[in-house]
Amino acid sequence: MTTAHAGSLLHPLMQQYIALQQALGRRYHTEQYVLAGLDRFLAHHTTPDLTAETFAAWCRTPSHLKPGVRRARLRMVRNFCLYRQRTAPQCFIPDPQEFPTPHQPLHPHLFTETEIVRLLQAAARLKPVPHAPLRAAVVRLAIILLYTTGLRRGELLRLVIGDYDPRAQTLLIRASKFHKSRYLVLAADGARELEQYLQARRHYHLPVDATIPLIGHGYAQGRAYTGGGLVPSSANSVTARRSTLPMAAAPACMISVIALPCRSYSAGIATATTSRRSCRFSQPIWDISRSPRRRIISPLSRR
Repeated sequence: MTTAHAGSLLHPLMQQYIALQQALGRRYHTEQYVLAGLDRFLAHHTTPDLTAETFAAWCRTPSHLKPGVRRARLRMVRNFCLYRQRTAPQCFIPDPQEFPTPHQPLHPHLFTETEIVRLLQAAARLKPVPHAPLRAAVVRLAIILLYTTGLRRGELLRLVIGDYDPRAQTLLIRASKFHKSRYLVLAADGARELEQYLQARRHYHLPVDATIPLIGHGYAQGRAYTGGGLVPSSANSVTARRSTLPMAAAPACMISVIALPCRSYSAGIATATTSRRSCRFSQPIWDISRSPRRRIISPLSRR
């Protein structure tokens, strides 16, 4: 964690804590951002240490955030305090009972094949914009890859064109969870859709260099979509066009429900205790994920 100011008394310990967690394979980008904000707050406070008073004062600064976000950030600070307690037993430890109450988890919706078809049909009606001439094709490809491969959203958005091997019909997933990489074999229909997308880029004279993001805007700079940018394009804009889908967060839902059994099966990481929390939601689509063909439903192959 690097900051431009001198930092508080906890600045060196925060750097050590972030470095340790990242060495263990965790990204800790959000934790780094939150602790950097706390560090700046303490550096300008009359008491540059984390006490009950300074912690309460800092908790009042992000009051515009939703309770769930604030609770998550307070837990990040508490985890740091527990790490600090190893060398400073008398240090302040926040009481989790005083954190904002957790909201009720959203019940995921299991998308049927018919709903996926309607989602793709609605995505095809998305209009191109100057900075994204292949907007509809990009959203279509994103939905297909999420549904047929079980990619996490972050893994999908980090893909570049060079990660696709047209001979082996595989995708290279680089440095994902715990900094591990893996090859993902595409179904025949999925590889054909990807090839059609690359042909469309060539038709519009858009770059197909190896470093260009696969799921990104179409202009020459090759800027990738963000998670927040992809969801409105592929969900809110689509469902607003009378697609009559039951939820307005289709990609996020597909990642948490549909993609899970596909990912476990294709990556060979499924165990009896894996994802116990979500198995009750994913059982109806388990047979689809285990299918050796994993074909995309017929309307996708007509284009």
